Amino acid sequence: MRRSLAFLVLCLLPILTAGTSSERLDLSAAGGGELLATLHTAGDAVVKFEYVKDGCFFSPDHSEPCFTFSAVSGTDSVPISGCVENKDSKLNVSAQAGCRAANVKSVRILLANGGTVVLNGGTGSHKDCSPVPVTIEAHGDAYHVAAWNGCPETITCAGGLGQVDADKGDTVKGNCNAMFVTRH
Repeated sequence: MRRSLAFLVLCLLPILTAGTSSERLDLSAAGGGELLATLHTAGDAVVKFEYVKDGCFFSPDHSEPCFTFSAVSGTDSVPISGCVENKDSKLNVSAQAGCRAANVKSVRILLANGGTVVLNGGTGSHKDCSPVPVTIEAHGDAYHVAAWNGCPETITCAGGLGQVDADKGDTVKGNCNAMFVTRH
């Protein structure tokens, strides 16, 4: 009986713990006007970052520029904390956050344990470029930085295997394996 109960608990554990992931995206103002976005993930979350020149979702007349962030893992929204959050009422998590662009002097996106970041379109499409420097630091065993967007960024590889899609003018440094860096 005890073995059956132990077997049942082991079989149900993945189901019982589903949805309790510690994946999250934290947005904060660091010193010197830096906007810091830190993704905490097991490696499969995707963060989308954009500069919105013509007004953000939280601006009543859509005239205030901002930086927007959204994050998903599979089909689930990843909770976001910081700045102005736009709640997904169905999931009761922040599906998107917008950070006012005023007084921001730089943006740093930190993939703490891997994951993917898509910047301003990131796959060849071009949107408004950030008026301040954007830096991406990719840590962890597996990551993907999609920065092929016509905007200047600095990408630092500080982890294991990673894939970087970048513009010819982007700065790519650190221990990026040249085989996995594609310039467009």
